[in-house]
Amino acid sequence: MPAEARRRRLAAVTVAGVAVLMALVLARPGPQEPARLVAESPADGARLAHAPATVELTFSAAIDPAQAHLAVQDPDGRSAQVNPLIEGRIVRIPLRTAGDGTYRVGYHVALRGGQEFTGTTAFTVGAGLNPVAGGPNPVDLAGHDHLGSGPASAVLLVLGGLLAVLVLPLVFRRRVR
Repeated sequence: MPAEARRRRLAAVTVAGVAVLMALVLARPGPQEPARLVAESPADGARLAHAPATVELTFSAAIDPAQAHLAVQDPDGRSAQVNPLIEGRIVRIPLRTAGDGTYRVGYHVALRGGQEFTGTTAFTVGAGLNPVAGGPNPVDLAGHDHLGSGPASAVLLVLGGLLAVLVLPLVFRRRVR
């Protein structure tokens, strides 16, 4: 292989490497505060005389509506996935009451920054019942999927494709003499 062809190939590979590194550096998210649940109504472990019409969870950042999954478990142990109402950082879910007892709410939400947050909260309805907090008995949230790609993945995919289309012909082209 002539020296000039080697230099061109080396230049093309160097340009491709620099472009990939720049894309990775530019797409890297900055430092983020950990996702957290800021408030909940009713409070975790609360004892209520009457069941509330809705349960409200407030998170530390805006929620991606496509990535919010909640399920409610009634006192009889029946679980139902619920379509949440999302307004920025707040998730509201209607509560279908099944009488006195402990209600558990399981949630798995993705915040707009890409962070995911999972947890449970519980409250008790009815006098004379001991309050129960959320914790080790999470409500089943099976049946949802988080395989969608974020905007950074899409940008990197497009850049990689463009780079391949532009650089590979330069690397493998034959020089006409």
